[in-house]
Amino acid sequence: MDEEFNHSILNLRKEIQLKKRKMDKRESVIYNARGKFCQFQKPMPLFFQDIIAQQEDNNNSITIIKKTKHYSQSRKKLPSKELQLVRLSTELDLSNLLIDKSYFSHLISVTTQFRKLLSIERNPPIDRVIDSGAVPYLIKFLDIKNILKYVNLNSNDLDLLEKSNIPIYEKLINEINEIKKEEEIKKEEQIKEDNNKEKDKEDDKKEEIKQEDNKQEEQIKEEKDKNEITKEEEDKKMEEAKEETKKEEMEVDKDEKKDDVNKKEEEEEQENKGGEEDIIKKLKNSFVYYYSDLKPTVTRNQIYNLQFESTWCLTNIASGSSAHTQFIVASNAVPYFIELLKSENRDVCEQAIWALGNIIGDCANLRDYVLNKGAMKVLINYAWPMASQFLSVTRNFTWTLSNCYRYKPTPDWEMVKDAYPLLCQLLYNIDDEVLTDACWAFSYLTEIPGTISIVVGTKGVLEKILLLGKHNSAAIATPAIRTIGNVATGMDTETQSLLDLGVLDLLKTTLHHTKRSIRKESAWTISNITAGSQSQIKEVIDSGILETVVNHLKTQEFDVAKECAWVISNALSGGSKEDIKRIVNTYDVIEGFSKFLDVKDVKILMVSLEGIENILRAYSMDKNEEEYNELIAKMFHHCVDAKVQKLLGHSNSEIYEKATVINSYFNGDEEEDDDVLLNDGPPQFELEGTNPFQSFSFSFGSAKPIVSTSTTTNTEANGESKKEVEDVIMTDNNKITTTSNSNVEEKKEENNETTTEEKASSSVTQLN
Repeated sequence: MDEEFNHSILNLRKEIQLKKRKMDKRESVIYNARGKFCQFQKPMPLFFQDIIAQQEDNNNSITIIKKTKHYSQSRKKLPSKELQLVRLSTELDLSNLLIDKSYFSHLISVTTQFRKLLSIERNPPIDRVIDSGAVPYLIKFLDIKNILKYVNLNSNDLDLLEKSNIPIYEKLINEINEIKKEEEIKKEEQIKEDNNKEKDKEDDKKEEIKQEDNKQEEQIKEEKDKNEITKEEEDKKMEEAKEETKKEEMEVDKDEKKDDVNKKEEEEEQENKGGEEDIIKKLKNSFVYYYSDLKPTVTRNQIYNLQFESTWCLTNIASGSSAHTQFIVASNAVPYFIELLKSENRDVCEQAIWALGNIIGDCANLRDYVLNKGAMKVLINYAWPMASQFLSVTRNFTWTLSNCYRYKPTPDWEMVKDAYPLLCQLLYNIDDEVLTDACWAFSYLTEIPGTISIVVGTKGVLEKILLLGKHNSAAIATPAIRTIGNVATGMDTETQSLLDLGVLDLLKTTLHHTKRSIRKESAWTISNITAGSQSQIKEVIDSGILETVVNHLKTQEFDVAKECAWVISNALSGGSKEDIKRIVNTYDVIEGFSKFLDVKDVKILMVSLEGIENILRAYSMDKNEEEYNELIAKMFHHCVDAKVQKLLGHSNSEIYEKATVINSYFNGDEEEDDDVLLNDGPPQFELEGTNPFQSFSFSFGSAKPIVSTSTTTNTEANGESKKEVEDVIMTDNNKITTTSNSNVEEKKEENNETTTEEKASSSVTQLN
């Protein structure tokens, strides 16, 4: 078997040498034309078949062109950088090791050159590296079995084979020889037993013969007495009888020996065939390590270095566009990355985690693809022990884990639930980067249906997230508050658990945060609380937090103010009449709603109109003329009536209907509807004095307008959440994390709000 293997290697070496000699002739032409060495990829792609080389000198006066017959009219120039990459890619061929035993170090250096190219901070040449054909070679380096086809392992590193489940050819042969020796010993023992049995049989036969002889002698004596036979005749008869018995015994022994020999030969043939078949099966079903003098000998560290550099290259390619990431996946690199998670080498394991994080973080489809390959179990069983020892591995592990919960549609909980205990542990890490990714993981996790109750039911988790919401780092506080807001979208009992832990005290401080995105997240969280029960709305009002909310409603940026509008609108929709009057009398919410009657955003227009309608309905039902008069005066003062009348011509039917309902409160028009009860004899009121609206008259309670059956809550129609979470693009350590939602436009942070700490990650190449 060794001879056949060595013979195949020699044939392969001859073929490579022949190809190299043919290539040298072509390269000599290019060398003379360019003045430097350039090499084409083997086999040559069609792009390079029309022109082999074309180059002008510094004076642009000399041009040397060599063309093929099929494309003689083409004149395409070959960029020197692309030719250099093509040359480098051909040098990644492992078969070169069979020609030059010292080639392995050069192989590592070429891989390092590709890594440096792909680690350029701005515009790395990913497309050019892919076009050069280097990626298939780099993926082959990930498989240690493929490397061991061309190299021998150092005798001190043979334990690596056992860790990689690779049988050694020599060991396998020794085991087979030992089995054969045991079988031979068993055969010898059987032969001895057979011989002993034969001896026993012979002794038995001799005794039988003696007994027969004695019988015959007795018979002869009797015959002598009877017939008086002479002695001579008796002797002859005795001799003839003995000869006949001997002949019969000889024939029986011959037949028995022949049968025994045939049986033994058949058994030996079957045993030999079975042993050979077992050996062939072992060789075919598993990769077997062969030692050959024709192959170079390397150490495990050299193999780890080659795997590390190639994994780094593929990681940076996957950090490019979505097309680049899908190209790596289509090249079947994911199973090799998952296998490298089991590596005992820290650098290789960490780089494999990083590569999978880039692929998982691309989109939901690739996330599910990697999870279906069994990556989560390997991450937990092999990568987590390594991550618990080294901080850099912990950071990459946490970030990759957070990507496993990211994107919509959300992942199947059964596929990611095993990592939940690890996330709970990571919340108590002291590193800011780990805490940031852990909080983002919880923000994604709480969007999966049925997980809010798990988070609330886990002891200490909600308390820790509330503490992290107060963190000095905005990168940590933002996802922590997002998680709190997601929990507030759950059942009233789950929202109450937040109130019992003092979430309103936290939100009072975060509403004044210097970072706009945190103020926005805080207002969004409060809006989910005010979409709860009346007791919860009352608790929000009693806390005094609405003073800040209303102030932000009137003074803050649009994205923050509109969340505050949701807070007030939800409170007016679900609160009691007393709570509504308390809000209107204590805080100037009408001015804030009036501000949003001029915007083009249909959703925020609807929120403002529903808030105004809820106020008018509450005051009209109470039938307090003085309070109602003061309310209408406030609305006139803030031009609510005029803005509502403008909305009567709005193109959106829902806006038009809502504006019509509100306008009926101002002009006193009676409307008949099957679902509306009319009041008899409504009193009439008219504003007097110097009020600019004194010429406008209205009727109080003349008719109840058509009231929309839908309540003003920040809730989707299907009831899955109280308010859809707006998209937030958070840039932290150069890891871009996003959530896709449809409620409002994407959340975007200002450039001056990004964090100062940076790290290469899924959307940014890993720098050298």
